[in-house]
Amino acid sequence: MVHPTSVTNTIDRLEEQGMVVRRPNPRDGRGTLAEITGLGREVAERATGDLMAARFGMGGYGAGELGQVFALLRGLRLEAGDFVPEPGTVDGAAGGTAAAHDRDRAGTGPP
Repeated sequence: MVHPTSVTNTIDRLEEQGMVVRRPNPRDGRGTLAEITGLGREVAERATGDLMAARFGMGGYGAGELGQVFALLRGLRLEAGDFVPEPGTVDGAAGGTAAAHDRDRAGTGPP
């Protein structure tokens, strides 16, 4: 969980850099939403490309080691709600349809 003050400080910095603008929450007038700007989207796309080119800093690991890292982090990601396993699959195993689907969604490909 990220502390609300940390979120506010992050949005403040992104807004100062022109990467987001604050908008009133249309569903709750008491709240504010951050909307990404064109510049913010360009920076995010460049950063994504750089991370993918660098293999997310995992280039020094072989396929087996990456599979172990994936298996270890999968439970944390499920618990955090990053994704849900496919219906009808056994969760928790590093193989099978659910794990392959999870890898595809995470952009990590086969370990």
